[in-house]
This record gives sequence, structure tokens and C-alpha cells, in this order.
Amino acid sequence: MPFPISNYIVAPDSRTIVFVTSEPAGIASTPVIYSIQEDGKRLTRVAAGGPPAADEGGGGGGGFGGGISGLGISRDGRTLFFFERAGIYSTPLQSGAAAATATGASASRGATGGGEGTRRRISFNVRVKVDHPAEWAEMFGDAWRTMKYRFYDPAMHGKDWDAAKAKYEPLVADIGDRQELMNIINEMIGELNASHTGAAPPPGGRGSGGVSTGHLGIELEPDSASGRYRVAYVYEDGPADKDWVKVSVGDYLIAIGGKQVKAGDEYWQLLNDRLNRKVEVTFNNKASEDGAWRTRIETINSGAYSGLRYERWVKERRRKVDELSGGRVGYLHIQAMNPPSLRKFEKEIREFRNKEAMIIDQRWNGGGNIEQELLAILVQR
Repeated sequence: MPFPISNYIVAPDSRTIVFVTSEPAGIASTPVIYSIQEDGKRLTRVAAGGPPAADEGGGGGGGFGGGISGLGISRDGRTLFFFERAGIYSTPLQSGAAAATATGASASRGATGGGEGTRRRISFNVRVKVDHPAEWAEMFGDAWRTMKYRFYDPAMHGKDWDAAKAKYEPLVADIGDRQELMNIINEMIGELNASHTGAAPPPGGRGSGGVSTGHLGIELEPDSASGRYRVAYVYEDGPADKDWVKVSVGDYLIAIGGKQVKAGDEYWQLLNDRLNRKVEVTFNNKASEDGAWRTRIETINSGAYSGLRYERWVKERRRKVDELSGGRVGYLHIQAMNPPSLRKFEKEIREFRNKEAMIIDQRWNGGGNIEQELLAILVQR
């Protein structure tokens, strides 16, 4: 072959080799699949890959063979499967005898056989059910072991690391999502009092194919007496904090999208993967359908929901500081060491300039590089 071979596989007959190479296609190159017999005869063109994507160079990503990889052949040797970019494809694969016939029939056209088949994309959906409590318990154990065996100080800064596990591990059974797991792990790691040490979710958000859940901007709690969910909290400036929604703490959730919801139901499933973000929700100030009202709420994504939860967390702590100090002490939280947090810090510290003292909370700070600006403000008299 005039061009390098990037990938190959041996067919079940142990005599046919299928391989990927590339051929010029204008200023770029296109990946092509060939088959050949072990004696070097019956070279047959099986299939050609697609043209390179706009953001790919040369053979379309993946080296000399472009975007084709993961060759696989069915047990009867009749079908070839392969990956190309984000898809899985199949194409007919001729047997040795068929390849020989095709080669003989096309000898006048050149050295290669004319047996190229039609490639077909295989479409499928896969759903995986994950046991989150078991997964979170394993993740906690992984985090504890990582610190135990990889922390730079074998003495763990004088902390009893086994005791730390015994203290925090029972809390994992009561968490509701991965962020709460991160909170528990970081509380445990915080016992070491080591700078820039902690756990965080992977970058890039949810992967392709994940479930997208909409959020209503309310918190619900089951009411065992009525068998319904009751509204425990309405997030300020959230999607349910609108005049037309007319929902208040203590109201009952009756239905979502016209489907009845009872206490204990996994109502989140009714908010998954919605094409229309606006969902019909039925509330009532009593647990029955009599007198219930329907409203439409435009759901928000998990990122916006996390922002609402964060603002609630800050307000609750500010309220508690104000209550315990009789209004003499102010409270602010620095979420990250970035320009938006700096602007918020400057605004809030001006608002609390007449307080006798300030609590500046940096727990779960995401990091950054505005420490010098913060210090320049704090050293002023």
C-alpha cells in the first residue's frame, strides 16, 4: 500500500485481514478499509470513511486512518463493524470466494477488487440504572484511601485518619446527591488543615447522553398524613417565585404534567429530558384535587438551581449571625477568588461598614487569584 496502515483485524477464517489506510481526497485524506488474503492476493476495497470534519486535519482525526477505529467482525465473517467519530457503522464483508470473484470481474479496473459495500449507521439507545447510594459509598471510600496513602505527610498532620472515617462515613447513607457527597468528603479532608486539598466534580458538566432534569424552584417534603408532597420552600427569584404561579409554603403538589404525584413518588422522572421547558404543575392549599389550580412553570437547569440553593445558604447564615449578634455583626461569603466575587465582596462590605465586626466565610471557595485585591480592601481603616 502506498500509505501507512493504521489498524487491522484478522477475520474468523484466519486467512483474511481487514485493515484501515488512507487515500488522498483533495488537500486532505479519507480513511479507507480494505481486506486482503494472507498470501497478499485479493485486495478488496470494503468501505470508505466520511470526509474530514471542518475542525479536523489530515485524515479526519485519529492519525493516518482518519476517524475509523474499533474494527470488529461478526462470527460468520459476513459483516464488519467499526467506529467513525461519534457513530458505529456496519458494512458487508465478502468471504474469500466472493472476494476472488469480485476481483476477477473487476480486473480490468485496476489492482483492487470492486466489492465495496454500503455502510450503514447503527442507531441505538442505552439506559443504565445506577445504584447511587452504593456508588457514593464507594466514592467516599476511594477519597478516604486516596488521602491515607497519597497525602504527603504519613502522620496525617497529627490526625487520626481512621477516626475521621468513622466520624463521616455514616453521613453518606443520608445524602441526596453528589454535591452533598462532595461536601462530606471536603469536611473530612478539612480535618487535615492542608491548603488547596479537597474533592471536586469532573470538569465539563454532564457527559453526552446523560439525563437532563428540570427544576421547579421549590423544595418539597412528603406529608405522611395526607400522602402528598408539601411545598417546604419557594426559592426567591426562582421560576416558581412569580405572581401567576401563586404557590406558597404549605401548599400541596397535586400533579406534574397532568400526572398525579403522591408522597414517595419519584416525581423527578416527570421533569427529565423535556423538550418544552414549561411544564404544567397543579397545586392546592389542601391535599385533595377539589379547588386545585393549574399553572405553568418554566423549569431551570441544574446549574441555575445550584445558584438558587447557594443564595439561600448564604441568606440563612447571614440571618443566623444577625440573630445571634443582635444585628452587631455582619456576614458575607466569598464564593470564589474571581472578579465577580470581588465585585460582590466590595458591594457587601460597603453595606456592612457600620457593623462592629464582620464574619468573612470562605468555606468551599472555588479558588482564583484576587487575594491581593481582597487584602488591599481589608487593611484599610
